[in-house]
Amino acid sequence: MTLILRIIMWPFSQLLNILFTITGSYGLSIILFAVVIKLLMLYPSAKSKRNMMHMSRMNPKLQEIKKRCGNDQQRYALEVQKLYQEEHVNPMGGCLWSLLPLPILIALYSIIRRPVVNFMLINMSHADAVSNLELIREKLRALGYQITGQASYEEISIAKGITEHLDEVQAVVPQAFGIDFSFLGVDLTAIPWDAVSQLTHGHFSMDVLGLVMLPIVSGLLSLTLMVISQRTSNTVDAAMKSQQTMMMFMMPLMSVYIGFILPASLGIYWIAMSIFSIGQEVILQKYYGAKLDREEAEREEAARMDRIRRMEAAKNRPQVQSKNTSKEKQKRQQQNGSAHLKKKNSTTEAGRVGDRPYARGRSFGSHYDDLD
Repeated sequence: MTLILRIIMWPFSQLLNILFTITGSYGLSIILFAVVIKLLMLYPSAKSKRNMMHMSRMNPKLQEIKKRCGNDQQRYALEVQKLYQEEHVNPMGGCLWSLLPLPILIALYSIIRRPVVNFMLINMSHADAVSNLELIREKLRALGYQITGQASYEEISIAKGITEHLDEVQAVVPQAFGIDFSFLGVDLTAIPWDAVSQLTHGHFSMDVLGLVMLPIVSGLLSLTLMVISQRTSNTVDAAMKSQQTMMMFMMPLMSVYIGFILPASLGIYWIAMSIFSIGQEVILQKYYGAKLDREEAEREEAARMDRIRRMEAAKNRPQVQSKNTSKEKQKRQQQNGSAHLKKKNSTTEAGRVGDRPYARGRSFGSHYDDLD
């Protein structure tokens, strides 16, 4: 085990050890471990969720910018950056926190796989340079206990041997303590895929069925979480929608596969995390949905009031005669007015008879003149 992994895993080992000391249940301590992790990640998760919901609402605006900019990628990048600044959105916000569950899962797997060293915390060296783990192994062999299982899961078998011969082992290593790995009738150290083999050979029992159901329930809850998370997505791009749909089904399938090939205790952890995450997702969507609606309404109201102020300012501004009107233009306007008046007067006078200005028709003016 590298020093970095040991440093990362140490606080989680301490936390799980404390929870087991309080509850006395291996399964319940893993569930409470998931609760503590969710509480510790609540603030960054909430910030990340708000950022994702805000960015999802910005997708129509991003599409408008894309249409307006066309193939000009430089202009598009500048417009998008300006939009992010106006909306106070960080496109990279929450990306780092979304990767945090992975090292926690790796640390938890190391604790589950090596319960003697990383859970009982008896990895200090003996005075004569023989590790405590070797002392326990030699003691169990002397007692006739057979250590079974794969080499990577050897410590699980040793931990079970410690529980069976606790007094004898504590005489050699006092820090050792017993662990009951069963939870709700299911052995949490078992591999669910081994239970599938037992079912295919006709060995049916409730504990075997429970082992098989753990990864399936974990996958279904993971799918439910993905569906609920996608409700706030406002993606317009067809390629992005296709990618989101693929991820929505691929992630639960991967969790089912991993759940079948790793110890069942990880399945308990995933189930607990999915249940708490579903509740958190529903609450955050409702809370931030209402908050973003209020903020958007306030921005629209502020923009409307700004338009009204500018219109009122324009109305109250004193009218100033344009200085661009040239003297030649004014002269042409006067000439046109005079010509129009002259034309109008000539038409009226030609048809006048006494007080009647239109008594004569223009076409027959000569005939009317003879009558005078």
